[in-house]
Amino acid sequence: MTSQTDHDLRMEEMVRSWRAISGPEVDIPQWTDSLRQMQQEVRALKAQGRWRTGGRTLLNALMVHHDEVILCRGLAWLLTPDGWHGLGSSVLAGLLDALDLPTGGAGEAQVVIEEQREETRADIIIRYQEATVLIEAKVWAGEQYEQADRLARRWEDEDPTLVFLTRDRRLPITAVESRDSWRAVSWQDLTIIIRRAIDHCPDPSPGAIEYSQTLEHYGGAHG
Repeated sequence: MTSQTDHDLRMEEMVRSWRAISGPEVDIPQWTDSLRQMQQEVRALKAQGRWRTGGRTLLNALMVHHDEVILCRGLAWLLTPDGWHGLGSSVLAGLLDALDLPTGGAGEAQVVIEEQREETRADIIIRYQEATVLIEAKVWAGEQYEQADRLARRWEDEDPTLVFLTRDRRLPITAVESRDSWRAVSWQDLTIIIRRAIDHCPDPSPGAIEYSQTLEHYGGAHG
């Protein structure tokens, strides 16, 4: 398989060729022949999949790569130990370890999405024998009125580890009473955890790889 570096070198060569035929001393027939040759080379590169345009991942091509609900559902899927992603509890264990929580029993964890209590909804709840983790995720949307404090109050009976998942690893501005309870995690932090799990898995699902690549390309603060 041709590497991206080879592709870049070929592009540089074509640019140099273009510059070489752009000088005033080049006659029109030579210029036309060179253009025709370059067009043939471009067609060949496209046919081989080495000339690429558009979205880098399927989620980007579908224009849902920044959809908060879809990304949360994908994350919840990867955090579920017995999911068809084939990664077992490795993604969940990686997150728990990053949060300084025990990883024993992660394989028996239950993952719930969009759990509602009164007027407040939690994006992802993880429950296992050792702890409860509540994840509030943001991509571009802002925080709702007193959102962080409401989440902390509504689930205080479980004393959860509160995680604020954002593109830039920041704490919630609506955490006033609960400010010291929140942990900041970025989507790129998750990328590292998921990629490590995939690299150590003998047969990861295509969906897990797709999700990981989407976060790698579009989940960063400047993506």
